[in-house]
Amino acid sequence: MILHPPTAFGPRLTDARGSGAWDAPRGRRKHKGLDWETAPWGLVHAPMDGLVVREAKPYRQPKGDINTGLLLEGTGAWEGWSLKLFYCSALVIGAQVRAREPIAVARPMREEYAGITPHVHLALLRGGTAFDPTPYLEKKSA
Repeated sequence: MILHPPTAFGPRLTDARGSGAWDAPRGRRKHKGLDWETAPWGLVHAPMDGLVVREAKPYRQPKGDINTGLLLEGTGAWEGWSLKLFYCSALVIGAQVRAREPIAVARPMREEYAGITPHVHLALLRGGTAFDPTPYLEKKSA
């Protein structure tokens, strides 16, 4: 099973706000996802085949325009898995999508988080448990 990169960029490395890697420190907790760099207002593509079920919000309390995202339930080889993409606005809800199809538009983040690299957050889930998406990501050929 392969996850396709959601944007043409790469993983968010360390910036003024920390690291975008799986298990990076977040105060008293660990980062249970992977941040993928993007351009503000850039297209975000489906990392896997699936159904865009609904919007998903990363925060319980409003956080400006970045408190947006979507839930993608996997189909085919990804059945039983789901993926939450945060800091993006869904282009479709309730639609079946194929990997690499545009499904969202990235939101600008720097107004909310000064010094942060613009990115989308990928949270890979199975049965409510978060998994590191890194080993599943398509490797770029040289």
